[in-house]
Amino acid sequence: MVPARLQGRQRLLSIEPAPPIAPAAAHRFVDSLRQFAIGASWGGYESLALTNPGIPGWHGGALVRLHIGLEDPADRIADLAQGFRAALAEGPVALPTLSPYLEPIP
Repeated sequence: MVPARLQGRQRLLSIEPAPPIAPAAAHRFVDSLRQFAIGASWGGYESLALTNPGIPGWHGGALVRLHIGLEDPADRIADLAQGFRAALAEGPVALPTLSPYLEPIP
């Protein structure tokens, strides 16, 4: 999912689904995550997730900010997948499109 130069390190990224999703769907996604705590990153090593309006200065659509920590990648990937399923569970929700800078997971 990420270029080789980013593997083995923690990262911060934001997901803005296109077309935009309802804030409630973004909250369902974050609330369903079990490998990610809810909160903003202060430079730690743990995985965290946060939705707007919890993101200062964000005025766009539903946005999910993820801090990818150093936990097992397979656990995080599985958790994100079930989070997307949870977001979809209560109505149609668009999954985010991958950035052209990201490589698909083999």
